[in-house]
Amino acid sequence: FFDERIDISNLVSSYYYNALDWNGIIPNNTYRFSGVQVPDINNRNQKKLKHYSEEIQQRRDYAGKPVKPRQTPIQNALSTQLLDFFKPQQFQVTTEEGRVDITVTAPDGKKSFIEIKPASSARQSIREALGQLMEYSYYPDSERAHRLIIVSDMKLEETDQKYLSYIRSKFGIPITYFHWPTDKKSLNNDEFKIFNPNQ
Repeated sequence: FFDERIDISNLVSSYYYNALDWNGIIPNNTYRFSGVQVPDINNRNQKKLKHYSEEIQQRRDYAGKPVKPRQTPIQNALSTQLLDFFKPQQFQVTTEEGRVDITVTAPDGKKSFIEIKPASSARQSIREALGQLMEYSYYPDSERAHRLIIVSDMKLEETDQKYLSYIRSKFGIPITYFHWPTDKKSLNNDEFKIFNPNQ
Protein backbone atom coordinates (compact mmCIF):
# COMPACT_ATOMS: atom_id res chain seq x y z
CA PHE A 1 0.00 0.00 0.00
CA PHE A 2 2.99 2.32 0.44
CA ASP A 3 5.85 3.52 -1.75
CA GLU A 4 9.19 1.75 -1.58
CA ARG A 5 11.33 3.03 1.27
CA ILE A 6 14.72 4.69 1.14
CA ASP A 7 17.68 2.91 2.77
CA ILE A 8 19.10 4.27 6.01
CA SER A 9 22.46 2.87 7.07
CA ASN A 10 24.89 3.19 10.01
CA LEU A 11 22.38 2.51 12.74
CA VAL A 12 23.87 1.94 16.19
CA SER A 13 21.58 -0.94 17.14
CA SER A 14 18.52 -2.89 16.09
CA TYR A 15 16.01 -0.72 14.28
CA TYR A 16 13.10 -2.48 15.94
CA TYR A 17 13.74 -0.68 19.22
CA ASN A 18 15.11 2.74 18.29
CA ALA A 19 13.40 5.87 16.99
CA LEU A 20 15.14 8.15 14.53
CA ASP A 21 16.00 11.70 15.58
CA TRP A 22 13.25 13.99 14.31
CA ASN A 23 13.40 17.74 13.79
CA GLY A 24 9.61 18.17 13.72
CA ILE A 25 9.40 18.40 9.93
CA ILE A 26 7.41 15.69 8.20
CA PRO A 27 9.70 14.26 5.48
CA ASN A 28 8.65 13.91 1.86
CA ASN A 29 9.99 10.36 1.71
CA THR A 30 9.64 7.26 3.84
CA TYR A 31 12.62 5.23 4.89
CA ARG A 32 13.72 1.62 4.85
CA PHE A 33 16.41 -0.11 6.84
CA SER A 34 18.90 -2.48 5.26
CA GLY A 35 18.63 -6.22 5.87
CA VAL A 36 19.79 -7.94 9.03
CA GLN A 37 22.86 -10.12 8.54
CA VAL A 38 22.36 -13.72 9.69
CA PRO A 39 24.73 -14.42 12.63
CA ASP A 40 27.84 -16.34 11.59
CA ILE A 41 28.11 -19.93 12.87
CA ASN A 42 31.38 -19.05 14.63
CA ASN A 43 30.13 -15.83 16.20
CA ARG A 44 26.66 -16.42 17.64
CA ASN A 45 26.62 -14.87 21.08
CA GLN A 46 23.48 -14.00 23.02
CA LYS A 47 23.67 -10.31 22.13
CA LYS A 48 23.69 -11.01 18.41
CA LEU A 49 20.89 -13.55 18.71
CA LYS A 50 18.65 -11.26 20.77
CA HIS A 51 17.11 -10.02 17.54
CA TYR A 52 16.00 -13.58 16.78
CA SER A 53 14.19 -14.19 20.05
CA GLU A 54 11.65 -17.03 20.02
CA GLU A 55 10.29 -16.27 23.48
CA ILE A 56 6.59 -15.56 24.03
CA GLN A 57 6.10 -11.82 23.53
CA GLN A 58 3.56 -9.11 24.36
CA ARG A 59 1.81 -7.64 21.33
CA ARG A 60 0.60 -4.09 21.84
CA ASP A 61 -2.16 -4.33 19.24
CA TYR A 62 -3.75 -7.12 21.28
CA ALA A 63 -3.66 -5.28 24.62
CA GLY A 64 -0.75 -7.27 25.98
CA LYS A 65 -2.09 -10.69 24.98
CA PRO A 66 0.77 -13.25 25.04
CA VAL A 67 1.41 -14.89 21.67
CA LYS A 68 3.77 -17.69 20.71
CA PRO A 69 5.50 -16.79 17.44
CA ARG A 70 5.16 -19.28 14.59
CA GLN A 71 7.26 -17.53 11.98
CA THR A 72 10.31 -16.58 14.06
CA PRO A 73 11.44 -20.14 14.97
CA ILE A 74 11.23 -21.15 11.30
CA GLN A 75 13.08 -18.04 10.14
CA ASN A 76 15.79 -18.49 12.76
CA ALA A 77 16.42 -22.17 12.04
CA LEU A 78 16.18 -21.84 8.28
CA SER A 79 18.34 -18.72 7.88
CA THR A 80 21.17 -19.97 10.10
CA GLN A 81 21.24 -23.40 8.43
CA LEU A 82 21.21 -21.86 4.96
CA LEU A 83 24.13 -19.66 5.99
CA ASP A 84 26.06 -22.63 7.38
CA PHE A 85 25.49 -24.65 4.22
CA PHE A 86 26.01 -21.99 1.56
CA LYS A 87 28.70 -19.77 3.11
CA PRO A 88 31.59 -22.07 2.05
CA GLN A 89 30.27 -21.68 -1.52
CA GLN A 90 30.47 -17.87 -1.18
CA PHE A 91 26.69 -17.42 -1.06
CA GLN A 92 25.15 -14.64 1.04
CA VAL A 93 22.13 -15.17 3.29
CA THR A 94 20.24 -12.18 4.72
CA THR A 95 16.94 -11.64 6.51
CA GLU A 96 14.49 -8.75 6.11
CA GLU A 97 16.35 -7.27 3.16
CA GLY A 98 13.90 -5.26 1.06
CA ARG A 99 11.09 -6.76 3.19
CA VAL A 100 11.95 -10.32 2.06
CA ASP A 101 11.99 -12.78 4.98
CA ILE A 102 15.14 -14.56 3.74
CA THR A 103 17.26 -13.91 0.65
CA VAL A 104 19.85 -16.36 -0.64
CA THR A 105 22.26 -14.75 -3.12
CA ALA A 106 24.64 -16.85 -5.23
CA PRO A 107 28.10 -15.59 -6.22
CA ASP A 108 26.77 -14.88 -9.74
CA GLY A 109 24.09 -12.60 -8.29
CA LYS A 110 21.09 -14.89 -8.73
CA LYS A 111 18.67 -14.80 -5.80
CA SER A 112 16.10 -16.92 -4.06
CA PHE A 113 13.38 -14.98 -2.24
CA ILE A 114 11.87 -16.90 0.68
CA GLU A 115 8.59 -15.87 2.29
CA ILE A 116 7.71 -17.62 5.56
CA LYS A 117 3.96 -17.78 5.95
CA PRO A 118 2.45 -19.89 8.74
CA ALA A 119 -1.32 -20.10 8.27
CA SER A 120 -4.35 -22.26 8.89
CA SER A 121 -3.80 -24.15 5.61
CA ALA A 122 -1.26 -24.43 2.82
CA ARG A 123 -3.78 -22.80 0.50
CA GLN A 124 -3.92 -19.74 2.75
CA SER A 125 -0.11 -19.65 2.95
CA ILE A 126 0.11 -19.64 -0.84
CA ARG A 127 -2.58 -16.98 -1.14
CA GLU A 128 -0.87 -14.64 1.31
CA ALA A 129 2.73 -15.22 0.21
CA LEU A 130 2.44 -15.32 -3.57
CA GLY A 131 1.48 -11.67 -4.01
CA GLN A 132 4.28 -10.54 -1.72
CA LEU A 133 6.89 -12.61 -3.54
CA MET A 134 5.66 -11.39 -6.93
CA GLU A 135 5.96 -7.77 -5.81
CA TYR A 136 9.37 -8.29 -4.20
CA SER A 137 10.70 -9.90 -7.35
CA TYR A 138 8.99 -8.12 -10.25
CA TYR A 139 7.57 -4.73 -9.17
CA PRO A 140 7.45 -2.52 -11.13
CA ASP A 141 8.98 -4.09 -14.24
CA SER A 142 12.14 -6.09 -13.53
CA GLU A 143 13.14 -9.53 -12.30
CA ARG A 144 15.14 -9.58 -9.07
CA ALA A 145 14.78 -13.23 -7.99
CA HIS A 146 15.46 -16.44 -9.86
CA ARG A 147 13.41 -18.54 -7.41
CA LEU A 148 10.37 -17.73 -5.25
CA ILE A 149 9.86 -20.02 -2.25
CA ILE A 150 6.97 -20.19 0.20
CA VAL A 151 7.79 -21.82 3.54
CA SER A 152 4.95 -22.82 5.86
CA ASP A 153 4.21 -25.15 8.75
CA MET A 154 1.14 -26.45 6.87
CA LYS A 155 1.41 -29.51 4.64
CA LEU A 156 0.36 -29.32 1.00
CA GLU A 157 -2.83 -31.10 -0.01
CA GLU A 158 -3.15 -32.73 -3.43
CA THR A 159 -5.21 -29.80 -4.71
CA ASP A 160 -2.54 -27.36 -3.50
CA GLN A 161 0.11 -29.28 -5.44
CA LYS A 162 -2.05 -29.19 -8.58
CA TYR A 163 -2.55 -25.45 -8.16
CA LEU A 164 1.19 -24.73 -7.85
CA SER A 165 1.98 -26.95 -10.85
CA TYR A 166 -0.67 -25.17 -12.89
CA ILE A 167 0.50 -21.64 -12.17
CA ARG A 168 4.12 -22.67 -12.80
CA SER A 169 3.26 -24.04 -16.23
CA LYS A 170 0.58 -21.48 -17.14
CA PHE A 171 2.41 -18.31 -16.10
CA GLY A 172 6.04 -19.43 -15.83
CA ILE A 173 6.30 -18.28 -12.22
CA PRO A 174 9.27 -20.03 -10.52
CA ILE A 175 7.30 -20.73 -7.34
CA THR A 176 8.13 -23.52 -4.90
CA TYR A 177 6.49 -24.57 -1.63
CA PHE A 178 8.47 -26.00 1.28
CA HIS A 179 6.77 -27.62 4.26
CA TRP A 180 8.45 -26.95 7.62
CA PRO A 181 6.62 -29.00 10.31
CA THR A 182 6.45 -27.53 13.80
CA ASP A 183 8.81 -30.19 15.14
CA LYS A 184 11.38 -29.81 12.34
CA LYS A 185 14.86 -28.83 13.52
CA SER A 186 17.13 -29.14 10.51
CA LEU A 187 17.35 -29.59 6.75
CA ASN A 188 18.88 -32.56 5.00
CA ASN A 189 21.33 -32.14 2.12
CA ASP A 190 18.74 -32.69 -0.59
CA GLU A 191 16.46 -30.03 0.90
CA PHE A 192 19.15 -27.35 0.64
CA LYS A 193 18.93 -27.63 -3.16
CA ILE A 194 15.41 -26.19 -3.03
CA PHE A 195 16.78 -22.86 -1.82
CA ASN A 196 19.72 -22.65 -4.28
CA PRO A 197 18.92 -19.99 -6.91
CA ASN A 198 21.11 -21.84 -9.41
CA GLN A 199 19.24 -25.14 -9.20
